[in-house]
Amino acid sequence: MKTKIPRYSQAFKRQVVSEYEAGASCRHLQQKYGIGGSDTINRWVRQFSRQGLRQELMRIQRPDERHQIKLAQERIQRLEQAVSQLALDKICLPSWLKPKFASSPLQTKIGRRS
Repeated sequence: MKTKIPRYSQAFKRQVVSEYEAGASCRHLQQKYGIGGSDTINRWVRQFSRQGLRQELMRIQRPDERHQIKLAQERIQRLEQAVSQLALDKICLPSWLKPKFASSPLQTKIGRRS
């Protein structure tokens, strides 16, 4: 019995290559579409890709821009820590206040009124 070798259309190959360029892994695409062969998608990428490789972002910065980004990242980290501390304080505040005000004169006056 002859083995049937699947043939894929140009449009299908281009779709798979565009998903690969968007960040999907070869293994994921093979499982998603049932593509056999370990080199099939890599061959399509070499054939149909814009540059044969995934597009990578290259950032060119001046030294002062690098310094500004570093300062901004440090500020973000400090603000995130402050927000975390405020959230923790908000959660813990009611439990801290209950024992302090349980025996306060204000509480006893309110309790006597009724």
